[in-house]
Amino acid sequence: MKKTAEVLSKMKDKVIVITGSAKPERFLGSDASFNVGTAIGALQSLKPGVYIAMNGLVVPWNKILKDPETGQFKPV
Repeated sequence: MKKTAEVLSKMKDKVIVITGSAKPERFLGSDASFNVGTAIGALQSLKPGVYIAMNGLVVPWNKILKDPETGQFKPV
């Protein structure tokens, strides 16, 4: 996700929000709908740039890391 965001960051004057899910939408306990909703809502108010929306957070792509222990994205 971060590599994709880095490539997309070369596009200027665009708001891009990347999101994903630990489990597919159709699986019980999936966070997919929540993450997509967060990403869509964030598009309305962000300045141009590339962001990652996960776990209720929307963070610039270069200010977030995936915690290897939990598998969750966390701001740095």
